[in-house]
Amino acid sequence: MMPEKENLDISSSESRSEIIANSRKLKLKNRPFIYLAVIFLIIITFIPVIYYVQTHITPYNTKALVVEDKIYSRGNVVDFIRFNQRISEEKGEPYLIGGSLFDALKLMSENEIAYQVAPKMGLTVEDDEIDEAFFQRIGYSDISNINQLSAETLSSLNEKKKQFLNSIQLDEDVFRDIIRKDLFRQKVADEVAKSISRIQPQAHIYKITLLTPNINKVREISRMLNRGDNIEDVIVGVSEDPEAKRTKGEIGWIPEGILNNLDPLFFGVDEDGKRFLEVKTLSEPFVNSELGGADIYVISEISEARELSDKTFSLLAENALVEFLNNERKSLYIYMDLNNEIYNWINSKVRLASVLPEVIDETDPVLSQFEGMY
Repeated sequence: MMPEKENLDISSSESRSEIIANSRKLKLKNRPFIYLAVIFLIIITFIPVIYYVQTHITPYNTKALVVEDKIYSRGNVVDFIRFNQRISEEKGEPYLIGGSLFDALKLMSENEIAYQVAPKMGLTVEDDEIDEAFFQRIGYSDISNINQLSAETLSSLNEKKKQFLNSIQLDEDVFRDIIRKDLFRQKVADEVAKSISRIQPQAHIYKITLLTPNINKVREISRMLNRGDNIEDVIVGVSEDPEAKRTKGEIGWIPEGILNNLDPLFFGVDEDGKRFLEVKTLSEPFVNSELGGADIYVISEISEARELSDKTFSLLAENALVEFLNNERKSLYIYMDLNNEIYNWINSKVRLASVLPEVIDETDPVLSQFEGMY
């Protein structure tokens, strides 16, 4: 009987060893699955984080504009547009969404170029000028010297500024940088404008629109002008422009440099010094892409020395500034990211921040120069 009991003990001892060994083997066998499960849980946990980063953080930090060593992200562009959008809405004027991205990138690049060239021109912008410009833009146009304001008025204005910045979630140093560089652009513009003479040769120009032009109609108009009929009466009678009765076809007194495409026609001369378009002579027809048909131009008179209107001077000054900045661009590294994806992303952010109904700008920027010039 005793040997059998001994055998049972040995068998029992061996079974426990095998169990322990098998348990260790099973743990080793299952370890890769445990690792995979942990990795899977980590991935599942980080998917929302990665999505948030890719959706909300990465786009804001993506490079949108570079001027030399100054880099603007998409977030900077959104801040710039939101700031100007809110300025417009503070005055009750809906912000024009249509070309906001292109206009913003263009203006931001011009402001940065002006900021970088300003030191060579001896131009500076003081902190007080930034505050004054801000308050003027939100409707306090009578503020010209912030240092002369009472403590109560200044406190009220600063509270207004704080509310404004909170409404668009903009840091003060960001808004000050936006205004500072815009002021530099204005000061560079003023310097460039000093080279423009207030007295210049000008042509008094009219336009006749014919929806169905033909040679007989053109000859009849020419005969009326040659026999001395009043040019405005002629235009009201023959022009098919819906605005002809209101404007009498008058574009106005125009110097060279306003309508660049038509400058050779209005101011050009041939090798004998004869003008390409004589006074009270009909020009060749130009296609009217808006109404159809054709536009014919007439110069009623020429002045070799006439003072520019304020509107015309401003247009010439703006054109001179654009030419100046374009020349400066040639010596600077400029990068601008403009495509449908960034356009849609930025404009979606701008629309979310708008508090007034959206307005789409459908105005032709060239044709709009005619309106209200005089």
